[in-house]
Amino acid sequence: MHEIWGYSIVTMEEIIVYKNQELRDVLESKGLNDQTIQSLDIKLYFKKWCSYEDGVVYTDLEYKGYRYEVEGILEEKWSEAQLYVDYKDWEPFKTLNEFYETIKEHELNAMEDHLSYDYIGEPDTWNFRKILWLDDTPLDIRKEFHDTYIETHKYDKLYDSSNVRYDGGGGNFYKKNNNIEAIVLNIRAESGDFKIKWINTFIED
Repeated sequence: MHEIWGYSIVTMEEIIVYKNQELRDVLESKGLNDQTIQSLDIKLYFKKWCSYEDGVVYTDLEYKGYRYEVEGILEEKWSEAQLYVDYKDWEPFKTLNEFYETIKEHELNAMEDHLSYDYIGEPDTWNFRKILWLDDTPLDIRKEFHDTYIETHKYDKLYDSSNVRYDGGGGNFYKKNNNIEAIVLNIRAESGDFKIKWINTFIED
């Protein structure tokens, strides 16, 4: 913090780190701990296109007099996450010690099972998974349908977007781990404001 013409100006220092220990070392070097910080806000960010909503079914469809449905997934381009100390109280982290106790020595590529969070994905692109025939459709009709639309990947011809049913739910990851893009710590202290970005640089599995 410094003054210009009698006004106090709060400066923001941005720091990027890539490892668990590097994060701890930076916080220690800046003298940031639970005795010196005034406020703490920790944000969780997931990677783009890492999640999807399953069981998205287009209904009331017909091919040559035979009724069918198509089931697929909705890819989620972005996800808005909310990070908690635990699922019991649904409270954000208020202290660095709470955060340290949660992350232990884990790196971001294997952190999902050690964090408590919820998130809402932004549905973007529907992808085909399977055909659900509702009538006793002859095999030759099914084969013709398959060769015309499935084999050629003309999935956009299979459904009418005005009729959709959601049998599944969101919040599904394609991979068990390595879905986190970053964790960002926004800290206010007497010495100034800090934005510390812990970035995941691990290569995709």
